[in-house]
Amino acid sequence: MANKKITELDLAASATTDSFLVVVNSGNTVSPVTNKIYFSGLSNQIVKTYTGYVGNNSAVQFIYDHNLNTPNLFVSVKKTGNTGTQVYPETVFSGNNRLVLRFSAPPTTNEYYLTIMGY
Repeated sequence: MANKKITELDLAASATTDSFLVVVNSGNTVSPVTNKIYFSGLSNQIVKTYTGYVGNNSAVQFIYDHNLNTPNLFVSVKKTGNTGTQVYPETVFSGNNRLVLRFSAPPTTNEYYLTIMGY
């Protein structure tokens, strides 16, 4: 697929897919390249992602070796299912490649969905 001009609305629609590349600071283009996003203001920075489910019905602490190799991380933990309600467990950044989530009570199996984005 060739690059194409996009509008802000097109970008929002494209962002729901799990395979895209957005080059905002050089003419608003989008290309289908898995897990690589360029944002305006982050000259030549690639945003990498790690996703997964959280919960096993017994543990309150979960360790994720995301291997994004950066201290610049955005973390989102949302309830799976239709609500998508965001939750805020204790979050510990352990170096550039590991994240620890701690809950006050054990989440049920796959109760939450984790997204980590790093640049």
